Amino acid sequence: MNLRKGITSVEFWHESDENQINAINSNVSIVSNKLVIGCDLKPVDSNQKSDAESIFSEPEKIIKIIITDELICSNLSNYIQNHRNEFNTTVFVVGFGRNKFKYQVSIKNHEFGGLIFRVQA
Repeated sequence: MNLRKGITSVEFWHESDENQINAINSNVSIVSNKLVIGCDLKPVDSNQKSDAESIFSEPEKIIKIIITDELICSNLSNYIQNHRNEFNTTVFVVGFGRNKFKYQVSIKNHEFGGLIFRVQA
């Protein structure tokens, strides 16, 4: 299910820094008892592209992903509520270039609005 048409901003947090990168194709589905949330990065400029290349040169260092887009958060929350008995783990999939990066995550409400996807070790 598409969560939003168009572009949204996604925050990627690692140990010492945070970067915001534009994304498209925000979606959610259930596959093999997993809630799969995904997006494809679409850097808006050379700075975002450089940030994305840096982040995904060491993708294991991401500790959380934050989305504050109200429409995405609302649609995702409704989807989770309607399908909560159909999955037991949550995976966030980020497409960048020809690669897909998968993170097992837990979802929490962000204190300033939006959702935090905490990467599980």
